[in-house]
Amino acid sequence: MKKTLFSVVALAMALVMGTMMSCSKEEEVPAMTAEELNAQIENLVDSNVVVEGVVAHICQHSGMRMKFEGADIHFVWDSVFDAALMGQKVRIEGTVCEERMDSNAINAMEAELIAKMAADSAAAAETEAPAEGEHQCEHAEGEECCCPMKRIKMMREELAANLEQGIDYIVVDRYVKVTKVTPVVEEAK
Repeated sequence: MKKTLFSVVALAMALVMGTMMSCSKEEEVPAMTAEELNAQIENLVDSNVVVEGVVAHICQHSGMRMKFEGADIHFVWDSVFDAALMGQKVRIEGTVCEERMDSNAINAMEAELIAKMAADSAAAAETEAPAEGEHQCEHAEGEECCCPMKRIKMMREELAANLEQGIDYIVVDRYVKVTKVTPVVEEAK
């Protein structure tokens, strides 16, 4: 009986120790490339990801946004990225996030813009006011328009197309909310 009890206790302790050992090990999660993230990002919203790439851009204004070479996706951190990371290969861990706008958000954006335009035109009463909806942007022919009212119109058109598919929003942005940045040290061969 004592042998059996001793064997059961020893086995239980071995299992507990084995579990504790496996939990304390930090397993290396395989990283995807920036190109792979670009291709899969719409399917990874709210997922944790690990991405490796070469830093191509760090925001000069806040230092809290970064892009990799070959990626349209940006990485956002609550801290400032070290400028020394420029041109370096790094490993980013984080969560894929998506910013959406519905018709209420588009309406609010339009109302704010109209109020700002009214205030601006009141301040410039001496100049002839353009007709409502008249295009005022100055850009080269064939260049994409930056007019805010035109962008709102395009958002409404995109939302209308989405509504036909049962989707009541448009995606404004997808990015990775960074939780960890690690420089990648290439092993000598």
